[in-house]
Amino acid sequence: MGSPTVLTILVSISGATFALPHLVIGTIPGESLPMLNRGTALGLVMGVAEVSGGFAAPVIAGWAADRTSLSAPLFIAMGCAIAASVLAVLLKETAPAKIRRGDLRDADQPTTTPA
Repeated sequence: MGSPTVLTILVSISGATFALPHLVIGTIPGESLPMLNRGTALGLVMGVAEVSGGFAAPVIAGWAADRTSLSAPLFIAMGCAIAASVLAVLLKETAPAKIRRGDLRDADQPTTTPA
């Protein structure tokens, strides 16, 4: 049997990863585009995530498990996690450049004028 300490560590790491999809679905597209295009980008990313993760992934994982073994879906998930990690490392952080320019808000952010 395994140790309770190892189990606690593994469950903690697993629980910490539950926040990662929110970064990909909301934060990264929301901060990467001008305010005018954020709604479209967030809707597109969320729609693709719902269709691929909620519909296509179980079908593909089930098909792979039927053809090979029950460990196939785990290897598919591992491959997706590795691919997402590589893509995340390739993202360019834009906040330091905006801070250096003194641009702490979007240039196209609508300003309100008193009526």
